[in-house]
Amino acid sequence: MNKRNYLVSAFLLTAVSYVKPVLAIDIAGNWVGTGSGVQFFCTDPAKNTNISSDVSVIFDEQSNNQIQVDFTGVDNIGTTHLLGSGLLSNGDAISAPLTGFRNNDEFIDYNFSGIFTDDNTLQYGGAGTNETCSYNFGGTLIRVFDVIQPLASDGETIIPEVAGSSDIIEDALSLSRVVIHSSSVINDRLQHLLIRPHLLKVTATGFNLNSGLAAGDSSLSSLGIWVSYDRSNFENTFIRTQYKGHINTFLVGVDYTLGDNVIIGSAFSYEASDIDTKFNKGNVKISGYSILPYFGYLLNDNWNLNLSAGLSQLKYDQYRTFTGLRINSNTDSQRWFVSANLNGSWIFNSLLVSGSLGAITANSEIDRYIESNGRQINSSQSSLTTFSLGTEVAYIMGEFEPYFNVNLNHDNKSSGNRLSGTFQAPDDRNDILGALGLRYYGNQGLSITAELSKRFKRVNVKENNLSLMARWDF
Repeated sequence: MNKRNYLVSAFLLTAVSYVKPVLAIDIAGNWVGTGSGVQFFCTDPAKNTNISSDVSVIFDEQSNNQIQVDFTGVDNIGTTHLLGSGLLSNGDAISAPLTGFRNNDEFIDYNFSGIFTDDNTLQYGGAGTNETCSYNFGGTLIRVFDVIQPLASDGETIIPEVAGSSDIIEDALSLSRVVIHSSSVINDRLQHLLIRPHLLKVTATGFNLNSGLAAGDSSLSSLGIWVSYDRSNFENTFIRTQYKGHINTFLVGVDYTLGDNVIIGSAFSYEASDIDTKFNKGNVKISGYSILPYFGYLLNDNWNLNLSAGLSQLKYDQYRTFTGLRINSNTDSQRWFVSANLNGSWIFNSLLVSGSLGAITANSEIDRYIESNGRQINSSQSSLTTFSLGTEVAYIMGEFEPYFNVNLNHDNKSSGNRLSGTFQAPDDRNDILGALGLRYYGNQGLSITAELSKRFKRVNVKENNLSLMARWDF
């Protein structure tokens, strides 16, 4: 334990508690800055250490000198996120007992206090304990509420607590989540329509598994109609931009075969999202429609090339809470993507092994809007290119085909926006999407697919998906 730092922090905390009020100000807003202190009296003496942190504090729900404090700090041993109610004394001194967590698992009690030395400067101090250690912090915060610049796409920064929900959730990962699903559904259908009749010409029962045609007839069906449903539950666990929600996507498509090696088609989709945004105590609902043309070309018995595109029109209905007020807004968004996949498949006895190499480029632009408090938000956009490398192994057992697949995804840009201060989300651009599924091929041109998938290895992200598809070939 560094006694000098401990004494400095203790002195600051004492000073904060006893300095006489000298002014009255409006404290509403987001305050950011740095702090230093010490972690001491730990059960494990090796944890006793000096600490320095980047700190963000937001005050809201101010009424009759009652305030709510949302305190976030990050230092070289972890992250602290604390919430609590307190008092504003004579307009320039605060005192608030806070509770929360360090490193998302250690519960901590914390006494936060401070004085406002001018309209935009807060000197704060605080002491706390958890199950294994005691803490003492102190530092300076600067108010940044009056200089909000929410458009990260233009190289500016976002302050999450006072940003609209769409400013945070419309990041590269959210964009790729939607477009990867739409393009992968189409690619999966084209892959199996083009390859299966050539690899599986005759089964043990004398029928083609893909279409129910008689043995020896390997031509593609002329017309196919399909429908699909996808449910994605996801969560962002990074403290400054926490949100949790789901998206439901419905697609219906029709395609036509030209000869034995070309498929052209188009799909129509409807999507609806509902996302709770903890970072600004709000919610956003997104809904809209997409048109998705696609094209598949069989290069030979083993290889095929698939292309698809999508154009979407979406509506946003959102709110956030700040200084005790619910601030509503709504706006529109346009999204497009183009996807290309090269697929190969080979059969080994009862195993069908496939590989794919793909790329998706996408762009989303949110229109300018005005919040219910009169604040104007300029239009913003996000874009990305995602590269994927995947493999699948399926086991053919009559009309049923269980399978698993793994896809490695890499984004060409960070999945998150740039935030105010130095406490930023990790620049993680890679993940693994793993899936288990079951396909059924009937004798009357009906095929059904059910799949469960999960995203792995993306920091601060949790995601689980359910996909269902049915297709009729005529």
